Amino acid sequence: MSEFTIVPVEEFRALLSTIVREELQSHFRDSKAPFDAIPDLLSRHQVAELFHVTVATIDNWANSGHLTKHRIGSVVRFEKEEVLTFLKSHQKYQRELM
Repeated sequence: MSEFTIVPVEEFRALLSTIVREELQSHFRDSKAPFDAIPDLLSRHQVAELFHVTVATIDNWANSGHLTKHRIGSVVRFEKEEVLTFLKSHQKYQRELM
């Protein structure tokens, strides 16, 4: 017969959180950091994909000054570090990150 132990909810959450964190860290320990593979200059479409929003939203953020767009001829690009800083400050748009 199986044995069950009653654990308070907060203790269970803490235990589960620790286990998940350790598993994720061990999984990513030997791999690249999540954003290392991202190019230094991103297109509007790449930024939209990172945030899970439309290109129109990226245009609105650029036009309102939240993101700085850089023109290279007729092409618009965004700097990786600026995009990542904005991404980290807007958690609801952030993908699952380590």
